[in-house]
Amino acid sequence: MLITNRGPNPPACQTPYWAAAADISVVYPGSKSGQAQDPSVANLSSPLFIIGYSAGADTALIFADDFTRRGGRVIGMALLGVSFSGQMGITTLTQEYERILDELLAAGTYVYLLDDFPHNPLASSYTPSNPSNYTYVYSNREHLDSDSLTAIDQCVSGKGTPLPGPGDGTNNDPAVVEEIFGWFRLRGVQP
Repeated sequence: MLITNRGPNPPACQTPYWAAAADISVVYPGSKSGQAQDPSVANLSSPLFIIGYSAGADTALIFADDFTRRGGRVIGMALLGVSFSGQMGITTLTQEYERILDELLAAGTYVYLLDDFPHNPLASSYTPSNPSNYTYVYSNREHLDSDSLTAIDQCVSGKGTPLPGPGDGTNNDPAVVEEIFGWFRLRGVQP
């Protein structure tokens, strides 16, 4: 399952190689909580592998928290460019992300956290409560392919088309997809 940013066809515009690997893509309806409660994911069965990009990474955490509380199992999560922000009922993801990650890791979820923002302090400072748990990795790399930012924005707004080929950003580089999926495969988790 891929959860991504807003727009008429964000998976094709923003995350073409991630979207190609996903069974379900969930678009952004205007709030992260709303996206996490999208009807297309209401009755999914376990186990799940979740990919979240940008605002969708925050949504992925909100969704995973709710899904596991209802008895679901998440076997793997790739959180790409997460900001740890967004409303969660009466609290915020900024207040809850450490608890959610700790609970997912304790339940055996493999988590790959890619910080593609210039050193997001929340992402870079997170340490699992059980540091001997090897189901977690933090990685930092440059943000989007800078040449493609305008084209992506136009495509997401409905005024353009998807980029014709790969770039070198988190969102549009097939090598990044393979690197992250390879990390999961080495641990026996099939994305």
